Amino acid sequence: MPERKEVYLEHLGMMDDSKYVESAMDRIKNYEENGIYLGKELYITYETSRRPLNTKVLDDFLKNVFIE
Repeated sequence: MPERKEVYLEHLGMMDDSKYVESAMDRIKNYEENGIYLGKELYITYETSRRPLNTKVLDDFLKNVFIE
């Protein structure tokens, strides 16, 4: 049986809003201060109003990280 580990997926959905970006950076810093690191236990997706989340890319990413 594969080893289980806890991971976090944080979606940053309003990256064209500067106040939201500041808040998102604070959340990422909080993760790091609690031993949760980007690329290890923390994965981030993001979008702006002009560049929405590509769900096909997200699906491929999740399969690559968690299945393969």
